[in-house]
Amino acid sequence: MQLIPVLDLKNGKIVHAVGGQRARYRPLETVFRIPPTPRAVAELCVRKLGYPRLYVADLGALSGGSIDWAGLQEIAAVGAKLILDVGIANSQQVAELAAWNQTHRCLDGIVIALESTLDASDWSAMVSMAMPSQAVFSLDLRAGKPLTRAESLAEFDPLEIARHAYTAGFRRLIVLDLAAVGTDQGPITLDLCRLLQQQHSWMELITGGAVRHAADLAAVEQAGADAVLVASALYDGRLAMPG
Repeated sequence: MQLIPVLDLKNGKIVHAVGGQRARYRPLETVFRIPPTPRAVAELCVRKLGYPRLYVADLGALSGGSIDWAGLQEIAAVGAKLILDVGIANSQQVAELAAWNQTHRCLDGIVIALESTLDASDWSAMVSMAMPSQAVFSLDLRAGKPLTRAESLAEFDPLEIARHAYTAGFRRLIVLDLAAVGTDQGPITLDLCRLLQQQHSWMELITGGAVRHAADLAAVEQAGADAVLVASALYDGRLAMPG
């Protein structure tokens, strides 16, 4: 199982996420005494700690603003492979990101997130535009409930939404419960991960949120996840060892 550091990008800085309450996020502080700039945090993760893949969420873009291309370029410049969430809502935005990657060649995954998409009928087109190997569906939850603006999905449970994503062509899946992020309570998606692995043959299943220590990593692996997203426990030194 791989550990994937999380970089939450907001207003040109990397911030500390807590509970999905983005208005309250503050610049990241670490035990490594580095500035919370995109390049400094990316260099820490990739060059010092030895993690080649990073999950990057552009919080400004997720809130409806413009993509922070300068910040993303700083992160890409250290040689990182990015699983990137910029709040994609349609195929045109997928195409824009794919075109950017033609120059920078840094994307490991283009995230199409439940939180951001408006219409599940567009998912197949998004997968084709991103390429199936790079299309990553993010099953966004808050306290176990789907986080979505799509009326057609509002009444579905997480397993049903995952089934729709698989049918649309997604083979990589992130399971993320924002209620747990940064809370230090331990992962809360383990039972769901087990069910998702029984449901379909995912090429990659990633989860995250509130991972604290090695025992949590072992529990995530036993639940069937291939990789785990980590922020707080990495930056405060508890899990700061190469994976």
